[in-house]
Amino acid sequence: MSVSQILLDELWDFADPVGSEARLRGAREAATDPATRAELETQIARALGLQERFDDADAVLDAVSIESAAVAARTALERGRLRTSAGRPDAAVAYFLAAADAASADGLVFLQVDALHMLAIAEPEQSETWTDAALRALETSDDPRTLRWRVSLHNNAGWADLDAGRRADAIAHFEAARDAAIRWGTPQQVLWADEAVAQARDAAAGSSETARNPSPIPSAERTAVTTDEQHSPEHHVPLPDEPSIPELEADETVPPRPEEPIADALRAEPDVEDHSEHPAHGTG
Repeated sequence: MSVSQILLDELWDFADPVGSEARLRGAREAATDPATRAELETQIARALGLQERFDDADAVLDAVSIESAAVAARTALERGRLRTSAGRPDAAVAYFLAAADAASADGLVFLQVDALHMLAIAEPEQSETWTDAALRALETSDDPRTLRWRVSLHNNAGWADLDAGRRADAIAHFEAARDAAIRWGTPQQVLWADEAVAQARDAAAGSSETARNPSPIPSAERTAVTTDEQHSPEHHVPLPDEPSIPELEADETVPPRPEEPIADALRAEPDVEDHSEHPAHGTG
């Protein structure tokens, strides 16, 4: 079975990847189930990536034994995140596609949505398609932890609309993000959503203030979206498993490794097939 997201929440502090790495290694050593150990190893790789130790992170992923859909999805996700953080979103797409497929095939909605959300970041020209696919996937889940994804998805869509001058659409997305934050999120997420709604309304009203001021949200993650993966600090709200999430990954100069065989999954057209026939697995 997949590692509980609640457990991962307890182990992760995206503002402190070094401490998170230590806790994750301790949990990995204490785990007796091989699949659990393997999933925790993917998170150790993620913590290393947040420290910009990209080669070390890839080496950890190289050693992961992939014997379940959850491990396959998490391994591909972290491969993709490393490459996106290294400024190579084109090389990350194949991994996110593979992660989405592995997760959806086994009804792992949380991980499926994570992968689709990352595809929206890696392929901004198709972000609306990927975001819509993620929102459809969430319709198959009643898990509050998983449904918190609606906050990030609507937030990022809102900023994309505001950038494109679609102010009414942006307001609608930000209001949806606020509603989701109230239902499934945290007080901090509600505050950030309120601030995004206010900025969009100011823009729609022709406020002299720049429509996209530097985000009031702390840049702690994505890398950690922000601090989860060495990404851009602009306009992000927390991921369900992270303190905050930016829209775009930061440009890093670390060259990516050659693509592994899983990268052959890259396709010319996005796979947005509805996999809702697969039952959703609990995540926490």
